[in-house]
Amino acid sequence: MLRKALLLVLSLTLLSLAEAQTGSIQGIVKNSENGKPISGANVMLKGTSMGAASNSEGTFIINNVPEGQYELVVSVIGFKKAEKEVFVNASQQTNVNFEVTPSALNLEELHVVASYADEKTPVTHSNVSKMELKQTIGSRDIPLALNTTPNVYATSQGGGSGDADIKIRGFNQENVAVMINGVPVNDMENGWVYWSNWAGLSDVTSSIQIQRGIGASSLAISSVGGTMNIITDPSQLSAGGNFKQTVGSGNYLQSSFSYNTGLINDKFAASVAVARTTRSGIIDKTWTDAWSYYGAFSYNINEKNKVDLFVVGAPQQHGQRVYEQNISTFDADYAKDLDSYDSGALDAYGEDRGLDYNQHWGPYDPDYEEYYALWTTEGSKHDQPSNLDNAMMTETNYYHKPQANLNWYYDISEDLHLKNVAYYSQGIGGGTGEYGVGLYMYPLTDNGQYPLNMIHDINKTNIDSSISTTESKSQTVMRNSVNQHTWYGDILTVNYNMNEHLDFTGGLDLRYYKGEHFREIRNMLGGDYFVDNSNFNSADTIKEVGDLIDYHNDGLVQWYGGFGNVKGEYGKINTFVSAAYAIKSYKRVDYFIPADPGSDKNSTGWASFPEWNFKIGATYNVNNIFNVYGNFGYISKAPIFDDVYDYSNNKTQDINNEKISIVEAGINYNTALTETKVSVYNTNWMDRSWPTFSSFDGVDYRFLLKGIDARHTGLEVETLVDPHPFVDFKFSGTFSNNEWLNDVTATFTPEDEHVLEPDTAFVYTEGLKVGGAPQKSVALSTILKPVVGSSINFTYQYYWDFYSDFDPNDRTNEPDHPQPWKIPNYGRLNIHASYQLPYNMYGTTLTLRFHAFNVLDTKYISDATDNSPYEAYDFDHDADDASVYFGLPRRMNLSLEIGF
Repeated sequence: MLRKALLLVLSLTLLSLAEAQTGSIQGIVKNSENGKPISGANVMLKGTSMGAASNSEGTFIINNVPEGQYELVVSVIGFKKAEKEVFVNASQQTNVNFEVTPSALNLEELHVVASYADEKTPVTHSNVSKMELKQTIGSRDIPLALNTTPNVYATSQGGGSGDADIKIRGFNQENVAVMINGVPVNDMENGWVYWSNWAGLSDVTSSIQIQRGIGASSLAISSVGGTMNIITDPSQLSAGGNFKQTVGSGNYLQSSFSYNTGLINDKFAASVAVARTTRSGIIDKTWTDAWSYYGAFSYNINEKNKVDLFVVGAPQQHGQRVYEQNISTFDADYAKDLDSYDSGALDAYGEDRGLDYNQHWGPYDPDYEEYYALWTTEGSKHDQPSNLDNAMMTETNYYHKPQANLNWYYDISEDLHLKNVAYYSQGIGGGTGEYGVGLYMYPLTDNGQYPLNMIHDINKTNIDSSISTTESKSQTVMRNSVNQHTWYGDILTVNYNMNEHLDFTGGLDLRYYKGEHFREIRNMLGGDYFVDNSNFNSADTIKEVGDLIDYHNDGLVQWYGGFGNVKGEYGKINTFVSAAYAIKSYKRVDYFIPADPGSDKNSTGWASFPEWNFKIGATYNVNNIFNVYGNFGYISKAPIFDDVYDYSNNKTQDINNEKISIVEAGINYNTALTETKVSVYNTNWMDRSWPTFSSFDGVDYRFLLKGIDARHTGLEVETLVDPHPFVDFKFSGTFSNNEWLNDVTATFTPEDEHVLEPDTAFVYTEGLKVGGAPQKSVALSTILKPVVGSSINFTYQYYWDFYSDFDPNDRTNEPDHPQPWKIPNYGRLNIHASYQLPYNMYGTTLTLRFHAFNVLDTKYISDATDNSPYEAYDFDHDADDASVYFGLPRRMNLSLEIGF
């Protein structure tokens, strides 16, 4: 019914426009401070639904405007709203140009610090504006709003809040550089990004730019797949605020508030935001209990000096689902319909527990408290979460990672500028699980959960008279795996305008990181004490709640880097050459393994590895609407921390850097009616390596299995068509081929042993497809604007040529050479609608937004692991051997935003 009504409104409106005598309005939107064109500005005829967006040259055109007098309004994030009276004559073009004044302090400086690319920068990139993010993200994690971007694949993994995963060009998050306001946030030890740490960030994001491939950043970062630049809202020059209330599926409830002081005495401005989020979860027991906060503070010291302070944090805890399951465990009928699913596996796994099944909890009747740290580094006891009724989670994530950036901008002269970003982050928290006798040793309940009440009774009555005749010994406890860190750094950048053609940018990138890792007892599950002898430096093996168990170590990382970039502009040609170099040093301190004489800890020395990259590219601007570009990049990637030291402080032998070469070419074609980007690329990753072990005379030696090469190639298309003020079309497509290139025979001989015969390892991967992300995908969005202030977005995404993930290091038998299991093709439809009510009393606005995800309730597999060691039936690489997550079912949310 709604669809028919929308089509009727659209048809009648188009008909009336066709019958009227109309003219057009054309113009350019520019920055009043520097005269540069502004792309993405919304230009609307007040009181109508007619309007357009400016392209990369700042140009806009509004066609089919009935003759008459209008008020033309220009609005764009970061600038003050501008209005002009205009009269449109029939069959004539009216020219109206705008120069808009920045309404946010230092937004342009933030773009410079973050190495934001424009249409003349010779790198492949896509932009997501604040308005687009608001209109499509709903209650999802940020990566999930980027799936309409070419070659980006993001999923919610197990379905918990903040547990999203993103891949770009088939590379995982470890190889995607994520930056917030120009500061890298990938984990310093292993390169991962945990999105639960950034809950609420979408509400204060000004824009996101995905730079695929080498990217424009000058820093020595491992952006193999690409770079994700997130720019937050700077302090606004105009005073005001908003309150937003959101409700949704899974008992989602979020209340958020923000306020801007405006510019005070031409010196100071501040913007602050806070949000509170709770939900019970779409997946069983994936509850959320979270806060988020944000502050942006700006101060103009004088004409040459400005400072910004950004503070962001999100203390949160949420229930998780971290185990993939065999397909039939979630849906036996779906498994039966798969050609390659062995019917015998139905008897082994065919519980058919439903798509929302979560193993990681159990009924637990006794009142209990749990021990963990969230707000401070010191732990304390907490009551069970209010959203758990007579149940206990076995997998919970809890973390608080506040980050503060202090930016200083100093205009030394007209041609010489200095920018310095000093930052600090303190991570507090971890995740939970069992310790001792594994939960898998106990029979599951009838509903497939852990029998925690039974475990409680066993622990409570377990008397070990050799220790105590009155107190009971727990054989299974709940533990926290704590991963706390202290991280600070400084990025000093100098920009020098050498002459009318050349700009030089160079600087220093300095970082220090300390990660503290240990396990502690969270809950005794009915017992009075637990016995653990993991600490070789302590004779005390009797442990209680809060005591450390299993391991306790620190990972220290030092980073000293420098970078340089020269940009040139010669008529129609733009060029850049960039190089960066860094020394990464790792040190491991272990407090549990046998200590050196005279010491209470065992510490390694510093192991240092160089990491560097080189980039070169050029753009040829054929005219003001069309350009072509090409680039080349080379990365020498240092090993991550876990590849260097094992849990006994032994250093991995024979470590070499991995090498990545990237070649790209593309075109940009932008007019008032369409924006199109097409790119092709080839990424070769040479000497990929995995840690493995060899044994000599009963001693295990850790070394890197090296020499596996991979190639990722593809074509990416992105286009936006704006044929009429009432409708836009957006299309993106990815057509790639990612595969492993060779088999490997690796030999290893210990450095400190005289061995006649080295150990030989074999890996057979030649021609196998790289799994974990679809190699082909398309996304089509139709955006209708039937009435003033409204927007309805229908987005359909389709994925195919999708192979399940696997570890090449597992393919050690030559006959074991079939492709990893191919996940069934799937598509899903999302609908996003917004409407700003025709209400404006005392400057107050009301905006409604509605989101429906997976509207058709499509059943599909979003993630899979080939030949799962825990869920495979007969290990022959077909459907019954994969462990999977299904995509989330249909869900919705609705929000009301009050602006003032």
